[in-house]
Amino acid sequence: MGAQLYTDIKNNAGKSEFVQLGKNRFGLRSWGMEVIEEEVLKKEKDEAKEVLMNRKRSIVGDPINYKGLIFGPLNENGVIFLFSKMHESLGIFIEAIQPSYPDAKARRKTHRGWEDVWIEFEYRSSSFKAHGHDPKECDIIVCWEHDWKNCPLEVIELKSIISERQTKN
Repeated sequence: MGAQLYTDIKNNAGKSEFVQLGKNRFGLRSWGMEVIEEEVLKKEKDEAKEVLMNRKRSIVGDPINYKGLIFGPLNENGVIFLFSKMHESLGIFIEAIQPSYPDAKARRKTHRGWEDVWIEFEYRSSSFKAHGHDPKECDIIVCWEHDWKNCPLEVIELKSIISERQTKN
């Protein structure tokens, strides 16, 4: 929804019925600028307070101690970082990372040779579905937690791989 509102504002400029109040916050132009400015100031104040509260606490995932990474990921960026440490041992070689869907192009060895595969990184596999991604445009979901039953794609759950390796050692 946010993308559609943003596109409407961008394409129609001052003629759009909508205005952007901040990151992922939108309002109706008909509300009037005084209401809009008040909303923006309130949101900015709340966000500043939240930033200060979050600076006081350091939250980390469960201990994994894998190749210098002490704690498990808590978000998609953590999954990408961990996968960058694991990809070779999984037989997957990254060719490119991109900012749009799918996140990465890679190659892996098959009986026919080195096949290209498209990868989407998610913290939880179900986020793929929640984001509305088209499964036809992707081959593999790499995630920390696989929680999507009947997922139509191959899923590489890093949490279980780490757990298996720790059990063996």
